[in-house]
Amino acid sequence: MADILLVVGVTLLVAFVFGEALERVGEPALVGEIIAGLVLGPSIIGLIDYDETFAVFGIIGAMLLFFDIGYEHLDLTELLSVGSAAVSIALFGMIIPAGTGLALGLAFDYSVTESAFLALALSVTSIAVTARTLLDLHQLDSRVGHRVVGAAVVDDIVGLVAFALLLLAVSGGGTIEAVTTLGQVIGFFALAVIARFAVIQQLSSLLARSRQIEADILALFGVVFLVSFSAEAVGLDVTLGALMIGLLVGEDERLSRLEVREGIAGIAYGMFIPLFFAGVGAQIDLRVLTTLDTFVIAVVTFGLAAKFVGGFIGNLIAGGDVHESAAIGVGMTPKAGVELAIISAALAEGLISIRLFSAIAALVLVSVLISPSLLQAVLNRTNSPE
Repeated sequence: MADILLVVGVTLLVAFVFGEALERVGEPALVGEIIAGLVLGPSIIGLIDYDETFAVFGIIGAMLLFFDIGYEHLDLTELLSVGSAAVSIALFGMIIPAGTGLALGLAFDYSVTESAFLALALSVTSIAVTARTLLDLHQLDSRVGHRVVGAAVVDDIVGLVAFALLLLAVSGGGTIEAVTTLGQVIGFFALAVIARFAVIQQLSSLLARSRQIEADILALFGVVFLVSFSAEAVGLDVTLGALMIGLLVGEDERLSRLEVREGIAGIAYGMFIPLFFAGVGAQIDLRVLTTLDTFVIAVVTFGLAAKFVGGFIGNLIAGGDVHESAAIGVGMTPKAGVELAIISAALAEGLISIRLFSAIAALVLVSVLISPSLLQAVLNRTNSPE
């Protein structure tokens, strides 16, 4: 117990110092939190061991971040209104990087299976990095914010389902297993629709009659954890469950007036969310930079470029202008949680080589360090008067 208290305490203070330093030079604090984890992680100091205990803090941070985003900063009606645009951005933002990854893998003599994993890793987006950057820049509730978040959610859903199906195909799973996987995902979202119209209002009415102090926060935390668990159980990410509950709670007239955020913002942004981003940094191994060769450089370069081009073209087709499309293209480039989970699982199963793992890890490292600053610069340029 004493060890984890030391690790958390040091991580929070170092994340604060690094975040403050970067804010003072005009860069997002979130980059400082990621760098803090990188410095304290196995690559340099070795204080943070991203084991189960520390990972729990990070998962809670991710859940609280997305619950807050859905509850406080996004409107479900407005988010649904950009559905076609989000699908266009997600579609091109996955097809172009996936095609690039498949071509790169085959060009460097990797098997079709390994090339498929590379294609999948290049096609998904880390919604956490982009959403936090947009939140810090007060752009999350803008048209760009809605389109990026909507597209990233579609990315994550399709990417995670594709990963599950790819694992089934490689392991020899049959049609029944594939149909079951798809059915679980569809059932999860069907229950969410039912909850929007039948459950949330009833829960709100029940909580209104409670005599307990902070009954709303207590009950909502329980619901967030259960729905996040359900999302992970069907092969999705916990953040999608938390985001969904935040959106649904924000739609309820009574719960939206309660300012539930006041009960979670302090501890969420003061502790758990910085630990989540520090955990992202701690999972990145700087030793991948010692393996830099033509393949690794190609994956990083073409991986970032393909994701940008995909988001850019997708938004242009959806009616966006060049400046907005550039912001969305940059917003779709970060890679972290989902990608690390995919390649780590594939490596553990012996489905990809250590060289391929290192190439994707290098892409994650570069993307999480440069994307927030690039997105801030592009948005500042987009929003500045001509």
